[in-house]
Amino acid sequence: MIIQQKTVCVVCFANYCRSPVAEVILKKSCNENVRIISAGLNPIARSGMDKRSHLYLKKRGYNISLHSPRKLSKQVIDNCDEVFAVDPIILMQMNKLFPSRTKKFKMLTFKDPSIILSDPFRFDDKAYNEVMENIEHVCLNLNIKSF
Repeated sequence: MIIQQKTVCVVCFANYCRSPVAEVILKKSCNENVRIISAGLNPIARSGMDKRSHLYLKKRGYNISLHSPRKLSKQVIDNCDEVFAVDPIILMQMNKLFPSRTKKFKMLTFKDPSIILSDPFRFDDKAYNEVMENIEHVCLNLNIKSF
């Protein structure tokens, strides 16, 4: 029996702070039949993720590989089974940019919409880490295998 791999993408604005963290956390919690990627609406033009994201993941014991920001495109969406937006603004933009693909879109926080995953790029370190903790909480409670 051949088991088909499912692909899931997490999207934020720059694919620099939030979605790379969600990608790493989800990769650890999924089995080999789920491929996790991340993308941004307007990805940052340099390799890596925000140093605070990297430090957060490292302190929490996650394996971190080289991250290369990727742009969300029709091709990326077409190769995914699910595409998660990290916040409502990102979801609205995804719906606007890709109206024929909205059936694949969902909020990353759909199981607990009271959790807010604001863009922490300009936040101080304490507030930044609170967003990272919220991302970790959401991702660990998201049972990708059940989709």
